[in-house]
Amino acid sequence: MPPDIMKGAIVLIFLNILPPILGLGQCSTLWKAFTTPSTLQTGIGEVKCADLCYFKSHTKMTYTEGETLCKSLNTKMLYLKNEAENNALKSFVNESIYLLTRLMGPVFLNDGDPLTYGKWDCDIFSKKDDHCVKRLKNGFMTTTNCNQRLTVLCDLY
Repeated sequence: MPPDIMKGAIVLIFLNILPPILGLGQCSTLWKAFTTPSTLQTGIGEVKCADLCYFKSHTKMTYTEGETLCKSLNTKMLYLKNEAENNALKSFVNESIYLLTRLMGPVFLNDGDPLTYGKWDCDIFSKKDDHCVKRLKNGFMTTTNCNQRLTVLCDLY
């Protein structure tokens, strides 16, 4: 076997052993390969994994900037799929974050798809001109101005 192929095989074997130690069991194969110890922290953010995997930005961004960041990683901004995921986020972030969810006309959509989960704050409909959605640190969702600067989580699934 040529030396370069041998090195690649060793790295793949190493990655198959390493992810359980890092808690990356639920991450896709692509993200297991991405999240080697030297790349868990980057200049623009960090990969955080437990049962779920996310890329968390270091800087606060507008919705459009966050969307661009996630697209550059071949993924999308986080959208909440269920209560278990919403609760799990408490160990990742203790601040408001953008969600993929946006108000499109009279309905809320996740990149064109209807919402399957929502935990809405009571003031949601008082902000008629706000079309983006954020998750508050208490786990509730509310509308917000798309130019507000918030932490962004990219969903690594």
